[in-house]
Amino acid sequence: MEIVLKYGVDFWLQLALSTVSTAEETTPLIIYLTVLRGLERLLLAGILNEKYTESLVKLSVDRLCLPSPQRALAALGLMLTCVYSGKSTKLVYQAMNI
Repeated sequence: MEIVLKYGVDFWLQLALSTVSTAEETTPLIIYLTVLRGLERLLLAGILNEKYTESLVKLSVDRLCLPSPQRALAALGLMLTCVYSGKSTKLVYQAMNI
């Protein structure tokens, strides 16, 4: 808990986003899936602000094209969570050029 308070929530969210944004070979699958699931939970709990929600939408749409089906499906789950939360339905459509 002291570490979270020392660096702040923004630092940890940026770290999580950069972890799942790196090249596929860099991040082990279990870490990738765990971070995405945690981001989904933060989104549903209403902890993330609009800036992070927009970043998650862009990330999830970007990651749908990954060659690994496990990673692409996890990204699809994140995108559906963004839509389900109702905070970013319009952002998803804009990111997918619909």
